[in-house]
Amino acid sequence: MPRKAPKSNYYRVDDVMAIMEVSKTKAYDVILELNRELRERGIYTIPGRVTKSYFHLRTDVNIAEVGAKGGAA
Repeated sequence: MPRKAPKSNYYRVDDVMAIMEVSKTKAYDVILELNRELRERGIYTIPGRVTKSYFHLRTDVNIAEVGAKGGAA
């Protein structure tokens, strides 16, 4: 039986677009800025992705609202 991939701890650009209701360019800008902040704190980042926990901390987006907007929760 094939194993399921673990649920991701990251948002991708399409998730940020849906959650924040912004363009793809703006979503990339948000991810870039958040990842820059994390790198300054010595935390490893993945280009084009941002951790869900840090995204919610910095944007003050309610996790319960994410499902209603169509982002991957």
